[in-house]
Amino acid sequence: DALPTRSGFRPDLPSLKHYPLFCQQRRAVRSNNFPQPPIMATTLDFNRTPDNIATGQRAPVPARAFNACVLVVEDDEDMRFMLRTMLEFRGISVVEAENGEMAIALAENVHLDLILMDGTLPVLDGFEATRRIRKRAFAGDVPIVFLSGHAHPAYESKAFAAGCTDYLVKPFAFREMDSVLERHLSQRAKQIS
Repeated sequence: DALPTRSGFRPDLPSLKHYPLFCQQRRAVRSNNFPQPPIMATTLDFNRTPDNIATGQRAPVPARAFNACVLVVEDDEDMRFMLRTMLEFRGISVVEAENGEMAIALAENVHLDLILMDGTLPVLDGFEATRRIRKRAFAGDVPIVFLSGHAHPAYESKAFAAGCTDYLVKPFAFREMDSVLERHLSQRAKQIS
């Protein structure tokens, strides 16, 4: 059965305006014994079908040009889903982690082009995970964008001191995320070529 929708609302492409309704619908589907989406797995291949690929919008050129892979580190399942959907819509492969230890393991074992790191994580917070990733040679040069609900300059300074490359305050507009993706993936594309 299809998810109930409002006029003009597509569950496969949530907007911030419809995000609360989208989360409610997603929880309703899950409560009907549907399987949970995988964590620590790439999702581009088995979530994209010809039926749900929207037309008229294009992924940022650098991401499409070299098949970018982004690690989303976020403990909130709905936020992970929204970020994954937004990135996949732009043609970017996504790997997910729900805590800092998983993020370090994935950064060590998967070739990444960008990491989106939440600050408040279970097991190991985003600050310590960022420090540990920066200390290791396997992902020391990968851009890390810190995603936080804190707009206070002291929190931002702490994130940069831990080794993040950029800082984005939640909630953010999609155009802000597009700008961050374009900036960092353009630089990665130049490094690779």
